Amino acid sequence: MAPYKEQDDQAAFEEFKIALERRMGRKLYRWATVRSCGGCTACCKTHQVTEVGTDAGELCQFAAIGEGCSIYAKRPFECRLYACWWLRGKGEESDRPDRLKVVMDDREVTLNGWVIGVVDLHEVEPGAINQPRVRQLTDAFLQQGAVVCHWFLAPDEAILPGGERYTRAYLLPEGLFTQAEKDLLLATAEK
Repeated sequence: MAPYKEQDDQAAFEEFKIALERRMGRKLYRWATVRSCGGCTACCKTHQVTEVGTDAGELCQFAAIGEGCSIYAKRPFECRLYACWWLRGKGEESDRPDRLKVVMDDREVTLNGWVIGVVDLHEVEPGAINQPRVRQLTDAFLQQGAVVCHWFLAPDEAILPGGERYTRAYLLPEGLFTQAEKDLLLATAEK
């Protein structure tokens, strides 16, 4: 799959988007944002960007800490599509990912015809999920019936087998799923 370049035509853009959706196994949306990234580069570490060869858990070569993306005007397509919850106006000012040290976003998982919302919390620094504010947010999401996935970042000296930098733990709302549904949901969400 060749990277999409800004000067390409609309057909090439659509072709790239479809290929990327197929690879990621989900539809891609461009979210409306109400805030700007400013100097935040948290997602530049938590998310894989294939166009620049960055794996999840390693800081992108174009991230300038405290300043933002050094190629923002010509950033990769994957980055243009992505908007964390904070950018979309959710949470408090102090929840900005570079301050909270956790990037929050969401995805949908289909289970027996039902669409289940999964809230992903990606650590920017190991241990960040254990903060009181993150525990408060996790509890609120669970009370609202969302499935929560904590993405724990391994310390640099403890990279996991296969070069993985994140482990995941799913938290499910109490009483919402049978054990069989839990098993199916976890198997489906891991794809």
